[in-house]
Amino acid sequence: MPDSPPIAPPLDASPPGRLSSAWRIGVAAWVVLALIALFAAAMTRSVTYDEDQYIAAGAMARHLLPYRDFLYLQAPLYPLVLAPLFTLADGWFLLTGRLLTFVLAVVSGVLLWRILRRLGAAVPLTLVLMTACLLSPFLAAPLANSRNDALPLTLMLAGLALHLRAVDRSFWGQALAALLFGLAAEAKVSYVFAPAILGLYALFAPRRRLLPVLLGTALAAAPAAWFYALAPEAFRFALLDFHLIAPADWYGRQGLGALLGPWAKLEALLEWSLLGGNLTLLVLCAVLSVVVTARRRKWKRPGPLLLGMTAAAACLAFLPSPSWAMYYAAVAPLLACCVAHLDRITAHLADPARKRIMYLVATLPCIPPLVLLAAEVPGVLDPAQWVGLQAHRTALQLAERIRAARPPGEVAGDVATLFPILVLDANPVRAEFATGPFVFRSGDAFTPLSLGRLHALAPAMIEAEFARRPPAAIYAGLFPKAWKTPMDAALTGYAERHGWTLLRTDPEGGHLWVRP
Repeated sequence: MPDSPPIAPPLDASPPGRLSSAWRIGVAAWVVLALIALFAAAMTRSVTYDEDQYIAAGAMARHLLPYRDFLYLQAPLYPLVLAPLFTLADGWFLLTGRLLTFVLAVVSGVLLWRILRRLGAAVPLTLVLMTACLLSPFLAAPLANSRNDALPLTLMLAGLALHLRAVDRSFWGQALAALLFGLAAEAKVSYVFAPAILGLYALFAPRRRLLPVLLGTALAAAPAAWFYALAPEAFRFALLDFHLIAPADWYGRQGLGALLGPWAKLEALLEWSLLGGNLTLLVLCAVLSVVVTARRRKWKRPGPLLLGMTAAAACLAFLPSPSWAMYYAAVAPLLACCVAHLDRITAHLADPARKRIMYLVATLPCIPPLVLLAAEVPGVLDPAQWVGLQAHRTALQLAERIRAARPPGEVAGDVATLFPILVLDANPVRAEFATGPFVFRSGDAFTPLSLGRLHALAPAMIEAEFARRPPAAIYAGLFPKAWKTPMDAALTGYAERHGWTLLRTDPEGGHLWVRP
């Protein structure tokens, strides 16, 4: 039996060949268009109330500690990154948060490009995979909104890039890769799959290098351990108790409890998987897997690591109640890495011309989301459409109206709102509203005593809290009309019952009341 051709060149070998001038121009044009599209999305995509707790936490972390002084419902890293940036850009919080998201999206793109090329993907396939990720429904929100999605994604990709570079060579390189994976989990708990799968991979790999992985992971866990020691009750509530109780309470009261069931999550995941870049990635992965299986080839290193991380990321993203597309943000780039690895294995098993045709056909599902993304680009030319500037103007207008309604010389005080993202640029918001709507809307599912210790509020606590320490104004009524019970109905009801003066009604439905 003749010798079989090699499956692939070694991992540390660069993909052969240099780019022609035409390819260089094409790649440069693609990069410019991608940058414009990412910037337009970050600047003009609508504000969601999901962003409130992250912007508020970053603003408060400038002078307060998460968990000890205010409640933050996620792992601690993101507000600690935002805090120094918000100190430098005081009064432009949402704009700064969106700019940070844009920068992280660009860094993630650079890292993914390097990873795909290191895995052996040629430039045409790399462009296809990068386009699929850019147009994946899983990444639509993480690459635009000021949530804690972009930071852990960037850290995970940085750790993966470093791991591929340092594998079996550098103790400290492996430790640093594990540190980056661990920091990704410090920014978003669901990314705990990254250090966990890396540890399992190191444990069962032929050349076991478990010690650097344990060292890097332990260093990454130090901030969380410190915050837990500082405020154990608040830390447990923020990362465990709240997520076990509040979603079921809120969605159940809205008659949407079915969204929390496994079948609803499976249906949503199937729908997202068949849209845009996700369909491209799944088709390529499925076809190449069939070729590998039919030729009885095995996934070579680092294939098992990539496959394990992809599966673990999808499983952990399925757990939150309910599931949303952005929870699967890590799946798209990891799936792209799997495709690049499979392409490397099948380099000598499939006709190159047929593969090029397959890659071209696989990009067809990307056309509809590409059209939608292109429609957002003109908005970036008009700063009036930048949501960060709109939020800043709204905050200044609210501050001016509150100031004008108070007697001369009286200190205005803070604003009670579940939508601090439109207030914080020019108005103080007390720590009890740091979580935006999330604790407040389900606050009655917890005891007032426990919420009081956690610096949080429930609707039932409003009367006593405002009697003790009344705010200068209430800003409410901004949440989706689809909810049966408005999230801030208790604030609106308090203002109406106590004869507060209504100063403003926004076109979006927001109402500003000032204390009489």
